[in-house]
Amino acid sequence: FCPGAADFTDTPIDSPPGALVLDVVAVATHELGHFHGLSHSSLTSPLATMFPFVDLTAAWGSDVSVLSQDDVASTSRLYPEPSFGSSLGAITGQVRFPGTTTPATGVSVTAFNRATGEQTVQVFSVSQFTNTADPPGSFRIDGLPPGTYYVGVEYFDGGMGSGSPDAWWAVNRYNDTIFFNDLDGAGVSAPIFPRPGFLSNPENGSDDLADPVPVTISAGQTVNAGTVIVNTDNPAPPTGATALNLPNAAYVQVTFPPGFTFPFFGRMYPSVFVGDDGNLTFGSAGSTSADTRNFLGPNVNDGSPVPPRIAVPMIDLDPGADNSGGKGGPPLDVYSTFASDPLGDRMELAYLGIPLVTTHKSCTGIVRLFASGRVEIQHRFWSAWWGILGLSPGGDGSAPATAIDYSTSLPFSGSAGQAVYEHFEFRQPASLGGANRLQHGFDLNGETIVFAPNAAGGYDVSSPDLLPPLPGEIRNLGLTGTTTLAWDALFGAYAYNVYRGPLGSFVDSDQDGAADGYGTCLDPGLALPAATDATSPGPGSGYFYLVTGRNAGGEGPLGAASSGAARPNRAPCP
Repeated sequence: FCPGAADFTDTPIDSPPGALVLDVVAVATHELGHFHGLSHSSLTSPLATMFPFVDLTAAWGSDVSVLSQDDVASTSRLYPEPSFGSSLGAITGQVRFPGTTTPATGVSVTAFNRATGEQTVQVFSVSQFTNTADPPGSFRIDGLPPGTYYVGVEYFDGGMGSGSPDAWWAVNRYNDTIFFNDLDGAGVSAPIFPRPGFLSNPENGSDDLADPVPVTISAGQTVNAGTVIVNTDNPAPPTGATALNLPNAAYVQVTFPPGFTFPFFGRMYPSVFVGDDGNLTFGSAGSTSADTRNFLGPNVNDGSPVPPRIAVPMIDLDPGADNSGGKGGPPLDVYSTFASDPLGDRMELAYLGIPLVTTHKSCTGIVRLFASGRVEIQHRFWSAWWGILGLSPGGDGSAPATAIDYSTSLPFSGSAGQAVYEHFEFRQPASLGGANRLQHGFDLNGETIVFAPNAAGGYDVSSPDLLPPLPGEIRNLGLTGTTTLAWDALFGAYAYNVYRGPLGSFVDSDQDGAADGYGTCLDPGLALPAATDATSPGPGSGYFYLVTGRNAGGEGPLGAASSGAARPNRAPCP
């Protein structure tokens, strides 16, 4: 801790302008990880304690000060408790270059939990955490809760100069376990835009549109996922697709086939304008600026209304980039396809491995426009830091709008003319509508988000792939008066349940380390993190209180007894 550069405290305080006040618990927990032998993590969803940076936008008392699954698994490799191997699982495999048996050793391998969307474990430079007898390029991801995962591979090789949005990402922040690799065999450093991707079927060097392979593990099980091939070849366009030949800072108008129109916010459209910056507009082409403040309107450049749009998400992309690292290869591009089958008539627009301008990050995203007005957006992999994903009626910004978190708050039902979106703003430049916040990273990888018109004139939003994770444990519950309670608001919780029981009622009849029960429901479904008990205990007695959070996925835990055993909820609130 360096008091000359920053002040540290264990509670949020009002600080003088320009002062840097950091969470002492968060910083201390991070540094203790280094003491355990851990290097830095790149996980941002949720933000890992071992992420190399922290700022005032991190949620106080959570985020960095609370271990992510990545932190738990990393430290448990070195200091496992007895149940580590028997209660959790592992995924192994190998990463290779296309068309060869040459191992790739400068990559990170991530397991994506399909039930929660959480990026659970990331291993840098495969072979670093495997047995020495394993061949080069091998990876092993330990400490995974039983469930189903996708396996993702990504390169981390720094930014492209001090002025780029990615330049803050310093390679040496990862203890030099990130290697520059000769991906194209030409004796030079990595190509400018090596694309991330999932283990897919079929698995090859250009499988952006292939279906990710789910890997299911049970407690104590180690599953070999097989070989993952690094994406260095141009992805094959969808069957029957038309390349839009979309350069940087441009729109292309795609006219729908005869007999097909697309209803959007109460109007019918015979065409769509496809923008390079990951957004589609209707009626007229939008601004080529990727400033996300243009999503709702008005246009930040001239104050004019903006057209209705779909953000895929909206971000600063360059579809005309040369995928071979500036050696004259074909550009990555955006493709359009019309389909008519039992799923319905629809236009499909695919952004294939499109790079973010002046960085080493890229995305593959697909948007489907159905004749019924249904919109589907799916990402095969998106490694960029920021962007907006959703629907907007456009205009001057006066239309109703709601920002939601797709991974925790679905299903959602919108009202008439209401924009629905999520703004991923992890380290987004202020010049493009962000605030350089080290929080809220992109957490949709492979999930399909569905927007369906509803009877109210808005859109119902759902996903067939996402199960909202349950809220975590409530923190800092306490009495603020004789009969009033308060606790910290919990991210991901949309209501709270309060439980009460008499002191002295704890009985552990089954000797499992926790009491048989922890009170009964007192106040269900509270919207705010506070409550008042209208009843006072009698003389010589007292009450204890516990609070849980609730969301669309269900009710969170009551916490753990001092033995570590989970407290059972024998009388849950309705």
